[in-house]
Amino acid sequence: MKLEARGISVTIHGKAIVSGASLSVNGGELVGLIGPNGAGKSTLLKAILGIRHRDSGRVDVDGQDFFALSTRERARRVAFLPQERQVEWRLPGRDVVMLGRYPHHSGF
Repeated sequence: MKLEARGISVTIHGKAIVSGASLSVNGGELVGLIGPNGAGKSTLLKAILGIRHRDSGRVDVDGQDFFALSTRERARRVAFLPQERQVEWRLPGRDVVMLGRYPHHSGF
């Protein structure tokens, strides 16, 4: 799988948080997104995944427009576990990680 994001820009409350960012990740690669607090790392990731509105840019997975895929297909291809997520119920770490398998199952 290859994920490519090009020209991603995000404005929040009139302030440019991310401006023209691009990212390319090949299958099997391990990538670290490093920068100081407030630099826009999480905002960029959320914009790439459609969790946060982006002002501009394109995201492709394996050459296909990521947002042209169904929600289920997007969930099958890309998983995201934010560090600030508050879980309202007690789950062991293994169970939280296994929630990522949910879109790969059919029915009950």
